[in-house]
Amino acid sequence: MNISLLLSPMIPALAAVSALALTLTPASLPTSASSRALQPVQAPVSAATSPAPITQGLQIPVDILRVIDGDTLEVRARLWPDLAMTTRLRLRGIDAPEQRGHCDHERALAETATRRVESLVASGAWLVTDVSRDKFGGRMVGRLVSASGLDIGDRLLAEGLARRYEGRSKRQGWC
Repeated sequence: MNISLLLSPMIPALAAVSALALTLTPASLPTSASSRALQPVQAPVSAATSPAPITQGLQIPVDILRVIDGDTLEVRARLWPDLAMTTRLRLRGIDAPEQRGHCDHERALAETATRRVESLVASGAWLVTDVSRDKFGGRMVGRLVSASGLDIGDRLLAEGLARRYEGRSKRQGWC
């Protein structure tokens, strides 16, 4: 049997595993003295540049575990049958108000954005596309889209609950 025929369907899943593996944080890695030498070394990512998607065209099915705030969710990415990874997803291209904002207005907007995302993701199947690691290496960044094509980030932008943000500059205040 030709081994390349067996491996070719696995290539997208292997790319996804590689992309998501980059989101491991040092706190999630073993800390024993013998395991420290085995920890991966990640190249620093400049805060001035947003990492380009490394899985363009790949759609990763996810289960939404919880909404952290308007632009961050905890998801279980289903990479392959019987292979899943739990990680945080930062929505690509947007900035939502912070729950620990600088003023009452920002905190109220953050609560509204969080509740809106919760209502949008409450039902249906979800996919993450355009996946990369974030500029700090601790989360994955991607677009969260429904099977029908609804992009959560685009919806928040249209409803005024988020702003465009590509990670290249300082975020604007909400106060």
